[in-house]
Amino acid sequence: MASSSVPAHVLRGAWDWWEEVNNSTLWQDRIFHALAALFGLVSAVALIQLFRIECRVPEFGWTTQKVFHFLNFLVNGVRSLIFIFRRHIQKIKPEIVQHVLLDLPGLAFFTTYALLARSISIDGLRPCFYTINAVVYAIQFALWFLLWWEPIQAMIILSKIFFAGVSLFAALGFLLYGGRLFLMLKRFPVESKGRRKKLQEVGYVTTICFLCFLLRCIMMCFNAFDKAADLDVLNHPILNFLFYLQSIVEMSSARVSSFTQALLLASLLLFMTVMSCEAHLTPKYYVKSCPQALSTIRAAVRSAVARERRMAASLIRLHFHDCFVQGCDASLLLKDAEGIVSEQNAAQNFRSARGYEVIDSIKSAVEKVCPGVVSCADILAVAARDSSEYVGGPTWKVKLGRRDSTTAANKDLVQRDLPIAFNNLDELITSFARQGLSIKDMVALSGSHTIGQAQCATFRERIYTEPNIDPGFAAMRKRRCPSSPVLGNSTLAPLDLVTPNSFDNNYYKNLLQKKGLLHSDQVLLSSGPIGDMVKYYSKNQAAFFADFAAAMVKMGDIAPLTGSAGEVRRTCSVIN
Repeated sequence: MASSSVPAHVLRGAWDWWEEVNNSTLWQDRIFHALAALFGLVSAVALIQLFRIECRVPEFGWTTQKVFHFLNFLVNGVRSLIFIFRRHIQKIKPEIVQHVLLDLPGLAFFTTYALLARSISIDGLRPCFYTINAVVYAIQFALWFLLWWEPIQAMIILSKIFFAGVSLFAALGFLLYGGRLFLMLKRFPVESKGRRKKLQEVGYVTTICFLCFLLRCIMMCFNAFDKAADLDVLNHPILNFLFYLQSIVEMSSARVSSFTQALLLASLLLFMTVMSCEAHLTPKYYVKSCPQALSTIRAAVRSAVARERRMAASLIRLHFHDCFVQGCDASLLLKDAEGIVSEQNAAQNFRSARGYEVIDSIKSAVEKVCPGVVSCADILAVAARDSSEYVGGPTWKVKLGRRDSTTAANKDLVQRDLPIAFNNLDELITSFARQGLSIKDMVALSGSHTIGQAQCATFRERIYTEPNIDPGFAAMRKRRCPSSPVLGNSTLAPLDLVTPNSFDNNYYKNLLQKKGLLHSDQVLLSSGPIGDMVKYYSKNQAAFFADFAAAMVKMGDIAPLTGSAGEVRRTCSVIN
């Protein structure tokens, strides 16, 4: 029994690690920064190699090696820039430009291998390579045109499947022709040091490139059928790292010296070491320092929500409002003081954020069992999870170890970063993308409006002026929300009229019936992948719960203070 439990424990640990990294905005940033640096390094090495060859043999013009190194420089340089400015690229309109920027380096990378056919003397191989290359470009340009003409989700999936097919074809090509050349060298009758070296090189390049292109194929298929088939490069940090790292391996294996390969490997190890040594969040952070922390928070949350069911929505909202402005650092909880202008007074928080006194009482309870140990930022994160669970919603492992800020964000930052009830779809996408959250995260997190209430001032314009609203629903809401902008502003209405006190997927069903209370809710029912996700969640509560939990973990990773940064406040509303 003991021996059989060891593999299970290892698998659970590996799965927990996978989930932690996969849902981590912090790891997403680390991995993209590492990839940007590595691609930049390969690009620089390729440029140096190009200059070296040009200085050595300037009379031969554009040889195969020169072209190969030039394309290496171009492709890797572009990819490095894409990863550095990826958040800006995600905002580019029209969206087809994003596709072109992300796909074009891959096409150019494919071309590098087609151009290598210039130096191969096998009859028919060279025209075959050029023909295939032309067909690939023609199909890709056709897909781009169709995406520009009508950017539906089916076209996005088809584009990814096409890249998967190209990668599979390239893998089989390397296996066929590389394997053929390997066998020819193996049967060569003359034994020599040069033959052994060439045999080793051919075997190495064939194996590496076959496996890398096969990995590319598998991962593109994985991404194509992911429910988050949006315009992000990939939503999975670990797979993302492997996907692009193998591009570096492919390029460095073909025509780069052993010294360069060693340099790349050393750089990779350095980046991974630096990233792994940085302080990070973990669900087990308080296991030794305050083992009673989670149970104490849970008891206080349940007591508060039992007294007022609406408080569950309020505590979830507090965590959301805190993380979206200056990161998950409990800056929202700070009150006005010398040198501090509270975020609570900003318009976005003044009308909707509440429950501060509950957080204060939770902090007091935790301080009694573990003084000066548990941060207010972590209390916000755990309280949001426990609130969701108490009213029938999903639960998740909360990563802990955040520290509290010693400053509050200014009102301009609050106004810029917090989405509001009047936002249109593009504004919502931009707001979430600024925090490293995808459209899938946005739609899932919006589902928290399945509980809670909103003030008349936030939905008056929708019920009186917007056409995409159910007439009966609008009439019902008008009874308690007069059209005059000076009357009834604080009157409350449930966000979900059917099941206002239960965390379920009825929010999405309301949107399909044009019964979304807020403008920012109803705009989610659009054409394309966002509207498709609304329909999907309306039929599949389990999928909504799973994606909401994953998005909450990801949101909790937005710019946390860790290590020696910030402090652990003794009272959440004031700095120490």
